[in-house]
Amino acid sequence: MPDQPLVTHVLATLGRGGAERLVIELAARLPARGFRTQVLVLFEHGELWRELRDRNIRWALVGGSLDMSRAELFRRLSRRLYPEPERRSGIVHTHLFGPDAWSSAARTLHNALHWIRGGCGAEPKFVSTAHNVDRDDSSLRRAARRWAARRMDRVIAVSEDVKRYVTEDLGARPDRVAVIDAIISPAVRPRGARPFRDVPQLIMVARLETQKGHDTVLRALAQVPPPWELTIIGVGSLERELKELAERS
Repeated sequence: MPDQPLVTHVLATLGRGGAERLVIELAARLPARGFRTQVLVLFEHGELWRELRDRNIRWALVGGSLDMSRAELFRRLSRRLYPEPERRSGIVHTHLFGPDAWSSAARTLHNALHWIRGGCGAEPKFVSTAHNVDRDDSSLRRAARRWAARRMDRVIAVSEDVKRYVTEDLGARPDRVAVIDAIISPAVRPRGARPFRDVPQLIMVARLETQKGHDTVLRALAQVPPPWELTIIGVGSLERELKELAERS
């Protein structure tokens, strides 16, 4: 329906990850709340497009390969975010570094041109979800992340720790940051008085990268008396290092 607000989610790729899964669920469920949705993908990578197709979620590829000209990427994204006023989104929701930075840049340029020309038109509200704590950034990337965070109308943090990072490290105004817990807690079944007879099973699902803290989990569990079993599900650059750590722990 034309009177339904359009929410545009901006992602870097369609690779499998927590942010991408969250976007798919939001895009699939928001229509039941009275919103139209679409997903813009900056770079051609990943296979989650199949799920977007199967769940009838509208999406479009903005750029191409990861090495494409950033000037061309910026031009294409700007045209997507600022089409004719009657076709513009009510909300632009960005996820992760690239979409945050490039969308903020497109907004800044549009507002500057708008002021110079004295034109008018619908202006989307810009929202970013902060999915992680990224303190290992280079100085340039950190500066760009801070610049983008301060230009968002709202920032959603997935935890209280992430909120502290967004406000203290990135400088976002606290009154613009809200915490929406991204963890879905399963129902807890009360345990009887009998001791456990099965070996406790622990599962960790995350990319095998420093940010996820697998090494902390392995070192902590090494202090826990057996029996217990930990299953780690994920891929990444630290696979060999973590396997060696697990063997030593």
